[in-house]
Amino acid sequence: MKQKISVVGCGSLGSLLIPKLAKICAELKIIDRDFVGGNNLRIFYKKKDLGKPKAIVIKSHIEKTNKSVEIKAIVDDLNSKNICSYLNGSCLLIDCTDNMHTRYLLNDFSVKNRIPFIYGGAISFEGMSAMFPPNGKPCFRCLFPKTLKPGSLETCETRGVSPDAVEKTACYQFNQAVKVLESKKPDFGKLFYFKCDNKKSGIAKIRQNGKCPACAKHIYSFLAGKNEHDCIELCGRGQWQIIPARSCILNLNRIKSEFGSKYKTKLISGVLVHIEIQKNKISIFKNGRALISAGTKAEAKSLYSRILGD
Repeated sequence: MKQKISVVGCGSLGSLLIPKLAKICAELKIIDRDFVGGNNLRIFYKKKDLGKPKAIVIKSHIEKTNKSVEIKAIVDDLNSKNICSYLNGSCLLIDCTDNMHTRYLLNDFSVKNRIPFIYGGAISFEGMSAMFPPNGKPCFRCLFPKTLKPGSLETCETRGVSPDAVEKTACYQFNQAVKVLESKKPDFGKLFYFKCDNKKSGIAKIRQNGKCPACAKHIYSFLAGKNEHDCIELCGRGQWQIIPARSCILNLNRIKSEFGSKYKTKLISGVLVHIEIQKNKISIFKNGRALISAGTKAEAKSLYSRILGD
């Protein structure tokens, strides 16, 4: 098996899946924009890894015991401008991210370039994964046709995630990857879902949407960059402004309540909520606009995603 696998996301799910994949392929590319924080220490990462890029930590861990795999770690924000240079030549794309925008972007690239794509997600005690075929029929956008506004989805930051849910999702993704590499028949066009707390699980067939912008109409809006948040550095080093791609009205009281038990938060005049996560200061406005202190654009976007799920 000499094919190249590309995995995007080195959080809880990626950190369990990537070492497994390193044992079955010759070339592995891992991409993540984030650094190890205190909330990442439950499953894979250790205290000694704090502050280090997640992708680099996983690469170093694998190389200690596995010299046969060629592994490339990329510490960057995957976006419409760099996705082609990073993912060209891949025989399989695997999603281990925690935000929908990157998943739609991966889906566009997958459908356009006829590359099989494995989606995965876990939150609380629940998980799901789907295997999309190289012809893109159906695709991820058939499963989730409506792009959501910031703050619409719950996140691992607000609900947490069970190690069992992460392990079960990673195992399913791994099994599908093995089938692709061995030219066996993966579960193309099927959604696997489960709940660890009541042991319910199932597999559902995903129907292709005849009006799907991606696989039916071949309109790749995410690949064209039309749905990306506007993230610019303001005067003064390390201050970023993010303006969401879609207009929204946030429930600031809910955000304060969800994050108040973990971080220092303050609701100011009903207009914005201020959150301090370690050294980072974040101000979220009602319309989804945010001011974030961060070292890089990638870090700012990661913090925005942790709070609003996109």
